Amino acid sequence: STYPNFLKSPLHPLPQTMSDLPPENPNLTLTSSLHHSYSRKQKSLGLLCTNFLALYNRHGIETIGLDDAASKLGVERRRIYDIVNVLESVGVLTKRAKNQYTWKGFSAIPAALKELQEEGAKDTFTVFIPTRMSK
Repeated sequence: STYPNFLKSPLHPLPQTMSDLPPENPNLTLTSSLHHSYSRKQKSLGLLCTNFLALYNRHGIETIGLDDAASKLGVERRRIYDIVNVLESVGVLTKRAKNQYTWKGFSAIPAALKELQEEGAKDTFTVFIPTRMSK
């Protein structure tokens, strides 16, 4: 499998340092059937994410257009959003404009996770206990 180790299992610890992250890999290749109709297995988000990363996880990539990505990967733009939303949440991408993102790479993950952790620590949770209304 070509998934980065930290994406293989939700139980795997999150990357804490740069050495825990996968290297940017210019030798990743797109999985076969890129320009053909996809079977059910080929439509999986895992495979689509692998192909997306093969396209953009390279030196020199700065901007990603979602329409271009969808066209190159042979899927609808909404499927690209599924991937982009996750990658954006961990700092790999940042939104630049409508349908345009800036590639930050895997090296941005530790800072994004630290920010999320700090944000979560600030949150206070209120417990709502319903009471019976008297008649």
